[in-house]
Amino acid sequence: MQAVIRIALVSSVLAACGSSPAVTPDSGGGGSNDAGSGEGGFYVHWWSDPKLPGSVGNNATVTSATFRLTTLRVIGDADAGDDRTTKDGVTLDWDSDGYPDVSSFHDAPSGLYSKIAIALNGLIVQDSYDIEGTVNVGGSGATQGFKIHDIVPMNISLDIDNTLQPGSAVDVTVHIDFTSAIGVIDFSTLDTDDGKLDLDTLDSQMPAFRTELQNSFMVANATTPPQ
Repeated sequence: MQAVIRIALVSSVLAACGSSPAVTPDSGGGGSNDAGSGEGGFYVHWWSDPKLPGSVGNNATVTSATFRLTTLRVIGDADAGDDRTTKDGVTLDWDSDGYPDVSSFHDAPSGLYSKIAIALNGLIVQDSYDIEGTVNVGGSGATQGFKIHDIVPMNISLDIDNTLQPGSAVDVTVHIDFTSAIGVIDFSTLDTDDGKLDLDTLDSQMPAFRTELQNSFMVANATTPPQ
């Protein structure tokens, strides 16, 4: 019965989330991330603030983060659904083994690019994102694990101003400010699930966290990821 209630509540949250509608992947787009630039095209680098695993303030350390993108687009003069500027099914992972590879659009056409569009969506089967770490609740000295996971889709649009010349390359770095997002959580009020403090879709703190996380994505130009 609890599972039925939870599914119904999640369905209500999804229906009410007008700012983050469900996203259907475009056909014919790219697949997983590609590594490295070093040739012509458009390249999106990924950077966490701070470098993970690492301390993010609020007595917390983030040890891993996963973001599941149904689509990643670089948008400009070319059509927004152009296969050459669209990737489907991109997963971004930060953990002790490293950080995401460069997302490479080798065949991106020349022209002016004005936006990067990111669609996070686990398509019900998975969460749109998962973040895990440890926290010293109230600075008491007792460290406890935490997990943050959200099934609600999230659409992020980042303004850029980059011109890709024929035969040249453009490198753009997307930053995610985990310090800002984690800072809005009151860990002392979270329920515990499987031994970890749990912030999930139905928690009353999730809307504020979700908004802060969405606003934590920002852009800076770079030729090398500043990890």
